Amino acid sequence: MPILSILGGASIADLAQEAAGRLPPSAIPLVESADRDAASEPANSNQQNGLEPPSVNLDSGSDTYPTGPLLTDEVPSDEPTIVRQEPLSLGQEYSWKLQMQHLENPTIFNNTIGMFIKGNIDLGRLTRALNHSLSRHEIFRTAFFESQHDSQPVQAIMKAPTSRFRVIPVADRAAAEEGFQQLERARYDIAAGETLKLVDFYWSGGDQHLLVIAYYRLVGDGSTTENLFAEATQLYNGANLSPPPQFSSLAERQRSDLESGRMDADIAYWESMYRIAPPAVLPVMPLPQAQRRRAAPITWEQHTASARLNPMVALRVKERSRQHKATPMQFYLAAYNILLARLTGSTDTVIGIADTNRSTVEELSVMGFFANLLPVRMPAYSTSETFGDEFTATKEVMRQAMQHARVPYGVTLERLGLLAEQSNNPSEGNKKTLLHAPLFQAVFDYRQGQAESGTIGGASIVEVVASRERTPYDVVLEMSDDPTRDPLITVKLQSSLYGPLDPQAFVDGYLSILASFSMNPALRVNEARLVTGD
Repeated sequence: MPILSILGGASIADLAQEAAGRLPPSAIPLVESADRDAASEPANSNQQNGLEPPSVNLDSGSDTYPTGPLLTDEVPSDEPTIVRQEPLSLGQEYSWKLQMQHLENPTIFNNTIGMFIKGNIDLGRLTRALNHSLSRHEIFRTAFFESQHDSQPVQAIMKAPTSRFRVIPVADRAAAEEGFQQLERARYDIAAGETLKLVDFYWSGGDQHLLVIAYYRLVGDGSTTENLFAEATQLYNGANLSPPPQFSSLAERQRSDLESGRMDADIAYWESMYRIAPPAVLPVMPLPQAQRRRAAPITWEQHTASARLNPMVALRVKERSRQHKATPMQFYLAAYNILLARLTGSTDTVIGIADTNRSTVEELSVMGFFANLLPVRMPAYSTSETFGDEFTATKEVMRQAMQHARVPYGVTLERLGLLAEQSNNPSEGNKKTLLHAPLFQAVFDYRQGQAESGTIGGASIVEVVASRERTPYDVVLEMSDDPTRDPLITVKLQSSLYGPLDPQAFVDGYLSILASFSMNPALRVNEARLVTGD
């Protein structure tokens, strides 16, 4: 569903009707048959693919199980064949520039998602399903490098993927977790098209699994992870799916919209918000182990803490949101803004709102890197206002922002002249380093839906662990609002500014004001009890 419809206060009936109209035929198994691909034998994956020498046997590969025919046109070869080259998408282009600035540690853009699954899985069938998905989507058989012609970065689509799903037996959960950690540290050879690693670690007679989807930033985002698992489940169950939309086509359309001026009105919205009165840099929060001031370049490393929200508080949040004809996401965002204001003393805060950036029917199911950050200037903080006032203002701010959400963050920074917001650091040989993230230093990433649950075959996801790409932001608040679980709150704080105990202090503060404001939204914004540790 388009987020704009949800945030706009549409009724359940309206949302259901729109969802039914947007559902593509490929989302319903067996409704629309695709041509059956020619069968061939899977390649043997007996290579470490950049992993450190493990104590778990990562060399055993997917040939542990006889996987039968693979639903692809060809067996992958040692010399991948490039079909064509395309420019990067606007989002990929911005990420490429960041990557060039941080070549000393390419693992900062790794995303590694692990799903602990309990139950019976036919690993041969799962192998065929996942390998078929890799072949169906161009983004999973794409290499990234600079063109020899003009030195511009390109995405080169190959005839067959270089990555294959691997099945690895391990002794126990601890060994599986060790394998997960090795995948976290893997170095991807993106110039050779090695951008994705799919592994199932299994133990306890095949009844326990850790299914890992790991990828480099240029090929995916959170929606890609969910779409890949959903498609693999459909294929596992025998569905015949239509040919999918391809990332490169949608990236070309996006670039065309920018160059033709079709994005001008949306870009003007963000420019008008910041060009005349740019926001101040977010002050350092007075947490127990925090630095007094910004004295060193950011490290692209974060300290992390997580907690589950009390289910009664979550229920009250939903009820208060319904009363205000708003969404829980807007409630949580308003509370986050108030907490930042109370800790920093800032009355004018900009928060980067994570957005899936998938607003059309095609984009809903496409695999690729679409994720965006919207630089939302939050309602001004005033101690004379109640939480209800701030909540209502946040709803309106988000409504306006979502109307202009298709502008990639990198384009906004470029138009505002902030892409080069760096300074020289003499201690590192005059190397250019980032002293703080441009435009905003706080991020809010809210994920609603079954992000922590799902089934495949006779097995169910019982736990999810995620190691996402590192960022330059001071504070990142992530929320997973899965209806089958209590909401999960994760806070990440910039390690150059904060100590390892500070994220838990921030989480405690957030939980305390959520409890207060959900109980009584008529409280003034400075009256809620705030607990941030000793």
